[in-house]
Amino acid sequence: MIGNIILSQKKELQTEFDSMIKSEIAFSKLSEEQGIKKSFLTYFSDESIVFRPEPVNGKKIYEARNEDSSKLTWKPVYAEISSSGEIGFTTGPWKFSKDTNIAYGHFISIWKKQKDNTWKVIVDAGIPHDAINLETSISNFPDYNSENISSIIIDKPKVKKNLLWIEKEISEQSQKRYSNKTFFNHFDENIRLYRPGYLPMEGKKNCEKFVSQSEEYLIWNTKDAGVSNAGDFGYTYGIGKSIAKDSTEEFSYLNIWRKKNSHWKIVLNLLLPLKSN
Repeated sequence: MIGNIILSQKKELQTEFDSMIKSEIAFSKLSEEQGIKKSFLTYFSDESIVFRPEPVNGKKIYEARNEDSSKLTWKPVYAEISSSGEIGFTTGPWKFSKDTNIAYGHFISIWKKQKDNTWKVIVDAGIPHDAINLETSISNFPDYNSENISSIIIDKPKVKKNLLWIEKEISEQSQKRYSNKTFFNHFDENIRLYRPGYLPMEGKKNCEKFVSQSEEYLIWNTKDAGVSNAGDFGYTYGIGKSIAKDSTEEFSYLNIWRKKNSHWKIVLNLLLPLKSN
């Protein structure tokens, strides 16, 4: 059964990309001007997921939040969008302050266009790290000006099932071989790696080296996934384990995937430790 049909459009993909970026900027501005709770409830979808550190419903988390004097601002410096123009992600530095306490880090937002043409966050995650200057952080966005929104027919349930199968296969091979080799084989050349306490790392070689030095082998238990209408963008999240000889550490995770040359590649991987055993 065909899961979704995208009608041919002449609309440039850059228009949707710019709209998504503007939504992220407006989100941060609203947070600064009217408070964290107001902004997150405005820009989160009802099905949004946040990491606390396990993945939970984001709308419920912020509905229960008491507004206070804390300030949270952020800036998108990189982003990507599906060729179908309805889903993508943004990332960049954030700054949180309350009284004399200040914290810094990087965020990841997965955005999805709604039926009313507004953009809403469907997944929100981030890491803390040392201080960084938001104002001097340089944006480096891809150029989508030469591309039109994709006209394609896909079977979304089938594509999602395939992505879930790939992630399961990575986990099974890692456990079988006591190695992250299969995980590394799915790294995009420009993968971004997010770990608490570190600035985001970029590049396949750098990320492989970091994982090899600090994490034994990783196994995944996927909770859910999503894919774009064009079948070229996806995300997975859940709970996993980093297994060493004498210890096992649980973590929640987020993987963002892009299909390139008919192969799914991880363009962003985030781990948030839960506890150590």
